[in-house]
Amino acid sequence: MLTVTNAQTSAAAAVVRPLTAGEPAGEEAARTRLIVTGVLLVASSALLAMLAARFGGAPASSEGRWALAVWGVSAGFVYFAGLWPIGLRVAGTQSLLWVWLVGFAMRGVILPTAPFLEDDYYRYLWDGAVVAHGVNPYDFAPAEVFGVYGGTPHAALPVGLLGADADAIRLTINHPQLTTVYGPVAQAAFAAAHGLSPWSMLAWRCVLIVFDVLTMIAVLALLRRLGKPAAWAAWYWWNPILLREVISSGHMDVIALPLVVGALLMAARGTGFLVGVTMALAVGVKIWPLVLVPMFVRAAGARVRAALVAIIAFLAVSVLLWAPALLGARAESNGFQAYALQWYNNDAVFAGTAWTIQTLLPHVGLDAVHGPRITRFIVGAALLVTAALQMRRWNGSLDEHTRRSLVVLAVMFFLIPAQFPWYYLWMLPLLAAMPRASLLAYTALLPLYYVHYELPWVVWIEHLPVLAWFLWEWRMCRSPQSAAAIAVEGQ
Repeated sequence: MLTVTNAQTSAAAAVVRPLTAGEPAGEEAARTRLIVTGVLLVASSALLAMLAARFGGAPASSEGRWALAVWGVSAGFVYFAGLWPIGLRVAGTQSLLWVWLVGFAMRGVILPTAPFLEDDYYRYLWDGAVVAHGVNPYDFAPAEVFGVYGGTPHAALPVGLLGADADAIRLTINHPQLTTVYGPVAQAAFAAAHGLSPWSMLAWRCVLIVFDVLTMIAVLALLRRLGKPAAWAAWYWWNPILLREVISSGHMDVIALPLVVGALLMAARGTGFLVGVTMALAVGVKIWPLVLVPMFVRAAGARVRAALVAIIAFLAVSVLLWAPALLGARAESNGFQAYALQWYNNDAVFAGTAWTIQTLLPHVGLDAVHGPRITRFIVGAALLVTAALQMRRWNGSLDEHTRRSLVVLAVMFFLIPAQFPWYYLWMLPLLAAMPRASLLAYTALLPLYYVHYELPWVVWIEHLPVLAWFLWEWRMCRSPQSAAAIAVEGQ
């Protein structure tokens, strides 16, 4: 860590340089603010490492949840307050070098620590072992392998094949009676980590960091194409939720991000075939990029033939990727079905809508039990309408495509029944290119998720201020010019 610190000090000295003739008077102050913010965020990462040492490996506790919530809100405030005033005033190679070094230092501090208060990564390690041994992970649930929860040991995967650590992992997998809910591309990443080092969280984190760095590179390419300062990539690279949920907790959502940003750039070049393939790979990580596919196809296919090529490529690759999931699907233990119909957590808009519908249904002679499913239908319809509206009066520019894609992802996050903090990362790369104060403020509010189990009403504090602020921005954005002014200047 001493080497990293010395490098950061050198980079900081390079960032604070005398103003050249004609340079804006506020730029030196902005660089200083960038340095101070970076130092504070590295310090916050060290504090997160201390929390991991204190609570890692222990059962979830109220003390640990409150400590993590306080850390997240504080780090999010430093991130938002430190970066937002920078605006258009920070540019130059030195500033970008500082952004890179701070981000690597934040990750380096966390890399050797134990995860805490999360257990999703146990399923990743399990799936990686299964795939690495050439077995379809969609064919059975972990409980069926071990003959527990009423299951019968699965003949295709003898327990001994997975090694001595398999049983310990099995005991900590959440929802072991369900098959995996992770797509085929994610499964390949799990298997790659297992190939590096079986059952190793460090190996899995190394795989995640590869995709993390690829996302950063894709964000920089997007900023270059849009003519925005490269230092804006700090909105992605320094985000505390990204640090906590990916590097510390090991959530796999970052795998889809470079694919989505890459497809966005390809769409601007009109390369329909590559857009179709890349978006199929992104959907192969998690389903959520599917809402962007029609918009990406339209952007890539200025002519009907190009659009058809994109659609055919997307469908062909998707069929190949998802064939194992379709062949292994069984209703009684299907994780995808259970997730689609039953999952909800930390939700505000969905919960409020479901409560309203459940209250009204008895008045029209229907059972209130149908409320959640009706709400899911309404939410899905609202998202489709939003995507369709964002495709109207399209001028085809990359700037417009990025802005409208961000709107669709933001509305999706507001509406979905499971608003986990790591789902917020889906829109983070586009926020680096189109910073919106309302959505970036989520970084300081979403960490309250960790105490909503004790204080259910805290979800309204997480989401309602951001939603109100976002709707105000939406109302003010009557044109692309005013939208850009709000996004950049916060006016």
